[in-house]
Amino acid sequence: MGWDFGWDSHESLIQHNTRSWNSGNERSECLAHVVSPGVLWAVWEVTTPDKQYRWIACDLIKHGPDGWGYKGMSESMEPYTYNCPLKFLEMVAPIAPNDFNLEWRKKVVEHWQKYRAVREIKKAIKIGDTLILKNAKIPEVYVISLKPLIGIWAGRQYKIPPRFIDRIGMRRPFNRGE
Repeated sequence: MGWDFGWDSHESLIQHNTRSWNSGNERSECLAHVVSPGVLWAVWEVTTPDKQYRWIACDLIKHGPDGWGYKGMSESMEPYTYNCPLKFLEMVAPIAPNDFNLEWRKKVVEHWQKYRAVREIKKAIKIGDTLILKNAKIPEVYVISLKPLIGIWAGRQYKIPPRFIDRIGMRRPFNRGE
């Protein structure tokens, strides 16, 4: 499935993709939606005369030469993005009979566990801490600023994005003359 473009604003695209609709005997209603960077998450409830079910939509969104656009996916397609709100997993039961979306749901839960862990570490960081980094070109930094988070390694200053924080290492008194 490709991308659909043609919306003149981010807001008009979101309105279009969260608008409830009727088609013959079928009604689809957007029960909740959240926009995160590059993704529109939505919970849909579909009602027909003989059944009712819910599903999670994952629309990748971006701006291109022809305006705003999206690539529509559902949880059943196991999108490679895992920042779906946890409350959406509670609103929508895993898809039976195969429950093949359980692995994706597990990765969503792991994403939020890691996010919370990094957030707790960020709250605990103090000037003078040594931060051990992961997936970075340098192994650690000595913290000299909290907002923004800046550290020193080998005489150079680095702004540290949260995704690189592994843990707090040794704590020592801060000396601006280092």
